[in-house]
Amino acid sequence: MKRFVISLFLLIGCAGFVSARNYALVSYNADNGLSHNTVRCIAQDQRGFMWFGTADGLSRFDGVVFRVYNSENLRHGLLNTSVHALCADRKNRLWVGTEQGVYLYDERKDAFSHFGVRTQYGVVITGRITRIFENGDGKIWIGTEAQGFFVYHPEDGTLEQNSRLADAVTDMAGGPDWNVFVSARNGTVAEFDSEGRQRLTVLSTERNAHVSSVRSLCYNNDELWSCFETDGLAKMTWSGDSAAKWTRRGEIPARVLLPLSRGELLVGSDDGLFVFYTGSGEIDPVTDMTVRSEPYTYTVNALFRDREGGIWVATQYNGITYLPRRLKPVEHMSLKIGERGKTLATAFAEDDDGNLWVAIDKRGVLKVDARGRVDTEPFHGASESFRREVKNVRTMLVAGGRLWLGTLAGGVYACDLKTGAVRSYRNDPGVKTSLCDDDVETLFRDDAGTIYAGTPWGFARYDRKTDDFVRVNKGGNDLSVSDFAQAGPGVIWVLARNKGAFLFDTSTGDFRHYLFARAGMPNSVCILTDSRDNTWLGTETGLFRLNRETRRFVPFEASDGILKGLSIASLEEGGDGTLWIACNNGLFSLDTETQEVRYHLTVRDGLTGNQFNERASLRTRDGRLFFSGINGYSAFRPEALQRNGFVPSVCLTGLLVNDRWVEIDRGGRESSPLKRPLHLNRELRLKYNQNSVGFTFAALSYQAPTKNRYAWRLAGQNGEWNHTDRNEVHFTNLSPGRYTFEVRGSNDDGVWSENTAVVDFVILPPFYRSAVAVVCYLLLLGLLAWYGSWYVRRKHRLKLAEFASQQEKINYQSKIDFFTNVAHEIRTPLSLIKVPLESILKEDGQFPPKVRDYLHVMERNTSNLLEMVNQLLDLRKTEETDYTPSMEPCDVSELVGELCTRFGPAAEVGGIRLERHIEPGVVAQVDRDAISKIVNNLLSNALKYAKSNCCVTLAADSGLFRITISDDGQGIVPEDMERIFNTFYQSGNSKGGTGIGLPLARLLAIKHGGSVVCANGERGGAVFTVEIPLSLAAAESGAPDGAGQEGAGEDATPPPRYGRGERNL
Repeated sequence: MKRFVISLFLLIGCAGFVSARNYALVSYNADNGLSHNTVRCIAQDQRGFMWFGTADGLSRFDGVVFRVYNSENLRHGLLNTSVHALCADRKNRLWVGTEQGVYLYDERKDAFSHFGVRTQYGVVITGRITRIFENGDGKIWIGTEAQGFFVYHPEDGTLEQNSRLADAVTDMAGGPDWNVFVSARNGTVAEFDSEGRQRLTVLSTERNAHVSSVRSLCYNNDELWSCFETDGLAKMTWSGDSAAKWTRRGEIPARVLLPLSRGELLVGSDDGLFVFYTGSGEIDPVTDMTVRSEPYTYTVNALFRDREGGIWVATQYNGITYLPRRLKPVEHMSLKIGERGKTLATAFAEDDDGNLWVAIDKRGVLKVDARGRVDTEPFHGASESFRREVKNVRTMLVAGGRLWLGTLAGGVYACDLKTGAVRSYRNDPGVKTSLCDDDVETLFRDDAGTIYAGTPWGFARYDRKTDDFVRVNKGGNDLSVSDFAQAGPGVIWVLARNKGAFLFDTSTGDFRHYLFARAGMPNSVCILTDSRDNTWLGTETGLFRLNRETRRFVPFEASDGILKGLSIASLEEGGDGTLWIACNNGLFSLDTETQEVRYHLTVRDGLTGNQFNERASLRTRDGRLFFSGINGYSAFRPEALQRNGFVPSVCLTGLLVNDRWVEIDRGGRESSPLKRPLHLNRELRLKYNQNSVGFTFAALSYQAPTKNRYAWRLAGQNGEWNHTDRNEVHFTNLSPGRYTFEVRGSNDDGVWSENTAVVDFVILPPFYRSAVAVVCYLLLLGLLAWYGSWYVRRKHRLKLAEFASQQEKINYQSKIDFFTNVAHEIRTPLSLIKVPLESILKEDGQFPPKVRDYLHVMERNTSNLLEMVNQLLDLRKTEETDYTPSMEPCDVSELVGELCTRFGPAAEVGGIRLERHIEPGVVAQVDRDAISKIVNNLLSNALKYAKSNCCVTLAADSGLFRITISDDGQGIVPEDMERIFNTFYQSGNSKGGTGIGLPLARLLAIKHGGSVVCANGERGGAVFTVEIPLSLAAAESGAPDGAGQEGAGEDATPPPRYGRGERNL
């Protein structure tokens, strides 16, 4: 038989299981983002961030990410990055002692400034800083390498220097009554009051010549402890104002000290960490349970306890190490057999004597008695075949004084615990009274004591009478059974890996299938019915709970969603009714009533690993829980676990815009939306194209940062709280608008922060969606609406005007047709009257004077009436489109002169002086009769309105002749300048007339390719100007503005203006 050796590492704690000297240590170094592996000092600010001073700058840690201030980027203002001392005071100022003086960190600017305060003698702090310390009354004590120490008074900003003790100060420690102990490199230790005045010398080389340099001080429980360069550790006691004695422990190579509890000091040395018991003088090394309890041997530079109670260790070459509080006492058994490394436990069982049986994969079965003694050969008398088969045990139970072993490919073995006799049960395909298969996944004993064996091809029941297994033909031959559980009296759950859960009534044989509520069939691993009658089913894709109303298994999620998507390995119920869930992310304790997770245990709590083996768990009669992982197994008492009650603060730590980290605006080329650190900003303003935004945040609890949980929501989007274990969230393609991002955080045990980190941010719209643009759009819309309304009204007016014009044309045509018809009808009678009357007047001497006068009146009125009729007929004739003047050479000068002569008597009768200025020799190709009518009408009109003077002018120029007729009357109002040329139009100062003469004159001029226009003279009166081409050919080649063209169609001759009357004619 091959011999092997097993090494068991059992950590017995403060609650009875784990030694207080063992910690699940966590290390951080430059590979994790630390600025340098040489760490000299540690501090924690008021917000909870951890600060580490290194040989190359500062590192701020939030539990997840290091933010580095080092020589690679000096824009932060820390010009010397060799940091030796740190102190975070009560006003949240971070004091940084460097190789060349002191710097202060301004959180609002995320920048450092040099501390340049001078003493009253002008001394400023320079050189290496060895220690910065804040005493009880808020004063800052600064120890230096070559200037003694300084005391800064924040209340008045003064600085005092004390170099009488020594130039090189090594450490400071707070004492009673706000006093301060100061140690020097020369071996002197002295006590000073809070004002910096020396009270007594505790230790000096004058009294103790052999004392070496003091490295560090620690005041604890009225005892002052010192670490010396070569003399180890010493305790100093005194009485009154004088030192009484000091006790040296030179065998302890101490560098730094930290009180653990009353009577215990944590000692950091060149050889690692030790716990020193001040009462007995004994020491214990600190070991790391995560690496088989190996001693911690790094060189220690500093020790620091944070507000959560965890201890930080600064090392010379290995970065920093964190010692979490031992709140979860877990028995950690790491198994190492022979030379083949670690192995795993596959099954547990407890016998009636309290012995623990552990199946080890490929190694067999161990027996651990109640005292922890291990028997590696509990079956030393068994056969070789049995010893070979039990190396592959997958499941165990104790029943009837026998240990039942289910194996891989070996069937079932039953070992009598008293006699050692072994009985084998195998599969025989042709015999029903045998196992379904030799691969046995699970063994189970129900409430009646019956044993069941589950295999990949069904399950079998043990028959005591025949001492054999009988197959239960339920669910088909392909039923791959992975677990059993008691559902109630006489009823058990049969869990099939490939088909889910079946409820089996052992008395009636009823076999009922319970399906999953959602589509698909997850790989089922384990099942359990708890004391509250809840049935839980663990799968490789999560936890399910039976809904008894729908008789379906529904996915279960805790209140914060932490259990979602876990691969479940095993389920156990604790003594207090909580459900313990072993999975691929540690152990979870679920309160089934509140549906909240109480605990989440991982390797940081002492577990051998975060991943567990399927169904390799056990609850013993005394309440202990055992779970097996890949590195051994862990055991604990649930009632002994302590909850981490520390309430963390949560801070926003980073901003990403369009997947780029945003730094604080320090006046560079690119403007940044961050004007101060993100957690100090209340509002951000982002451009419209900066609409992909991400935030990082941290719950400042360091016990187990990877188990911290977060809840966030974005007001302005959906506004619902979302739970996650990630410390970042990203939003893409956000619409312009105002948003509020809020986040809360919890520690590893679900204690949530009291504060909520909040930041408001606004994504500005593009210009075309800005407020200014909207105003412009509204104005434009208003303008368009106004224009549309105006256009519609104008179009309506035009239609009305067109309609009115058409009506006027119709009315005019009706009127002119009527007058024409009347004129035709009365023209002949008038002619018949006029001819006899003229004949009678030739013999006027035959009549008495009175009769003769009457006859002359009749003749004159008849002539006027006939002339009006002729004008009306001429107008009608001229308006016709086919009218063409009879063009012939005409001496216009002679014609105008004759017409003026004809009007001479009428002018004399009216007392009007008629002037004429006629250019001689003006000959034109015109219609003589038409020109006569034009001049007659205009001259008659002028004489009618003239007061005393009327003037006629004729001149030829540039291929046309111009006739101007003016008077000195009252003139024409501007609005009537064009209206008087409308047919039948009469102005307000009309002196009679028909309203035909002026329209006829203009129409005749137009027919000649000319024009007639009206204006008021400079000295009053009206001025009518007639312009007619000397020949119609000249008019057709280039007529003056306003002239028409004969034969050019309708558009060439403007239509007449229709109206009522004229100025006067």
